[in-house]
Amino acid sequence: TGIELDAAFRLSPKWTIAGNLTLSRNKIEEFTEYIDDYSVEDFRQEVIVHTNTDIAFSPNIITAAIIDFRPFKNFEVSLLSKYVGNQFLDNTQNEDRMLNAFMTNDLRFNYALRPRFVKNLEFMLLVNNIFNRMYEPNGYTFSYFLPLEGTTGRELVTENIFYPQAGTNFLAGVKVRF
Repeated sequence: TGIELDAAFRLSPKWTIAGNLTLSRNKIEEFTEYIDDYSVEDFRQEVIVHTNTDIAFSPNIITAAIIDFRPFKNFEVSLLSKYVGNQFLDNTQNEDRMLNAFMTNDLRFNYALRPRFVKNLEFMLLVNNIFNRMYEPNGYTFSYFLPLEGTTGRELVTENIFYPQAGTNFLAGVKVRF
């Protein structure tokens, strides 16, 4: 369940702001987790049933904002900001298996020309992650039991693998319409 709001407002002929906000609850009624157990001679799996947990990779809040500035004809500068709330790597809702919330800011420059030989010619430069924020928007997790050395006990090992995103990076493009 949730709600998504979207709005834009032209402040002047040169300035526009826009944004959106998504608030949601993304639940799974019942999830069965299977954990491999390597602490015993005969392989087995431990079964844990979780109820009413957050669905993996489903943050409760996502928001974005854009500020556009057009200082002169055919040229636009945009600041693009995005926030993604905490999200879990699996359906257990275990905070040890979570992706932390993050916010990114990008800067986009667009310049358009209308020469006689084509309908439209656009140049674009995008500076992604302008504040060089280190974050991980994706990953995966798995758990297993290993024997404790010198005892008959076992220990739970959980491995979280994260996919870090690039720091500040650039993308340039040219669009031609004939």
